[in-house]
Amino acid sequence: MLICHELSALKMMNRFFLNLTCASWLCLSAVVAEPVLSSDTLRSYVTQFNQSDEELYANIPNAEAFDFLENNIPLFDCPDPQIEWTYYFRWWKRGW
Repeated sequence: MLICHELSALKMMNRFFLNLTCASWLCLSAVVAEPVLSSDTLRSYVTQFNQSDEELYANIPNAEAFDFLENNIPLFDCPDPQIEWTYYFRWWKRGW
């Protein structure tokens, strides 16, 4: 009889920790849902790149570049503006 009680207690503990884990994930997903970086920086770079481009060889037209990049690349923030510029330029120039 002692074994049945131990198994029952073990099952209760497993359910408790499973519920606790699920609740934790739900709380974390609510916190992470808000983006950390905005796409304003990306928009300014894409505008700058589009203005200096003749669109001779483009996989994606400049008019669609911002929307495409906003949906397909990770945003990046760096204290060195030249590195940030290079990061966004490489994504913009590559196209798909």
